[in-house]
Amino acid sequence: MPRLVLKLLNGLYDLVAGILILSTLLFSAYSIWDNAQIYRSAIDVQDSIRQYRPTEGNMAPGFEELRAINPEVIAWLTMEGTNIDYPVLQGEDNLEYMNKDVYGNFSLAGSIFLDTRCNPEIEDRYSLIYGHNMDQHLMFGDLALYKDKGFFSRHTVGEILTPAGKQEYKVVAVLQIPASTEQIFNPDLWKDGFVNYSDFLRKESIWYHPELVDLIEKKPWNVQVVALATCADGNTNDRTVLIMVRERPDWYPPISNRIETPEDFDSSDIDPETNGDVVFHTRDSTRYFRPVAVMRISESEAREFPYHTVTVLTDSTEYDAFFTRCAYYADWMAEERPAYPAMLLTLSTCEYSKENSRLVVVCACSGMETAPAPQSEDAGPELTQERKESQG
Repeated sequence: MPRLVLKLLNGLYDLVAGILILSTLLFSAYSIWDNAQIYRSAIDVQDSIRQYRPTEGNMAPGFEELRAINPEVIAWLTMEGTNIDYPVLQGEDNLEYMNKDVYGNFSLAGSIFLDTRCNPEIEDRYSLIYGHNMDQHLMFGDLALYKDKGFFSRHTVGEILTPAGKQEYKVVAVLQIPASTEQIFNPDLWKDGFVNYSDFLRKESIWYHPELVDLIEKKPWNVQVVALATCADGNTNDRTVLIMVRERPDWYPPISNRIETPEDFDSSDIDPETNGDVVFHTRDSTRYFRPVAVMRISESEAREFPYHTVTVLTDSTEYDAFFTRCAYYADWMAEERPAYPAMLLTLSTCEYSKENSRLVVVCACSGMETAPAPQSEDAGPELTQERKESQG
């Protein structure tokens, strides 16, 4: 009897073990099949959507076709030397396109999408784009290639197409950092420029191009940065991030009240209504300049706003940009900006509220006399009736 029971138990054990093994094999087979379906679906979507890729000569119509498929398509991203060649979408929140393809269908591969805090026209100083890390060179799987020094050195170009035109970027750096890193995952941090961003890149990057990091450091208000982010291999909390940059000479510092006027600063000291014009004599004429801005600028700030170099403001855009920068640094500005074109004169001297600081007065020409310059301190050009009236 005991032998019979033991035999039955052994048979039951073998049956259970067989069922478990079979279940494991079936589950493994299903997982392999399901995973293959996920990748097959991602490949099919990629192949089908690429026929709608806009071209430089067909930008607007190309995006019209894409937006007929999905109105939330905002751009097209291509990275040279990789399989990254996808439309970029922007949903109502950052979860919408995690598991939804460009056609609006459920897909574990998701889509490439722009952070909802960023401008959909890709016109912010800093834009953040996400995509899943997948094998077979799908989605943002190829971002990991940039961790190889040779690949990083050889492949340096990225391109973003928008309905407004083509944006060409240079690859700056590749990083592997925690998903909580504010300098990457908080776009609002850089809305006013990239002060100290270069220090972060030098410290945290796996590889970086020094000349481009220097560019960001020297021109923190004149560059546009795009970050591409995906999950890192082997660590669910880390992210692989590729940083790209392009110069934006048309961008300038925002107007702000960054410099507080000290209590002992009296704007009437330089108010032209109080003190009149700065008179500048030349060999054959005398020009009258009226102060329009007063600034205190440190040595490091002067590198960003080289007021001390000879600058030819060739059009109204450059002229407006110059005064936008003046407004950013100014302790005082005239209520009315002189109309373009105007001759400007900059006066500079040492000032000690900051290290290596300069006191700078920007003046605009308000009149000119063609009479000869005075030969002595007592002599001077005769004022025209118009100048006499303006001087009161």
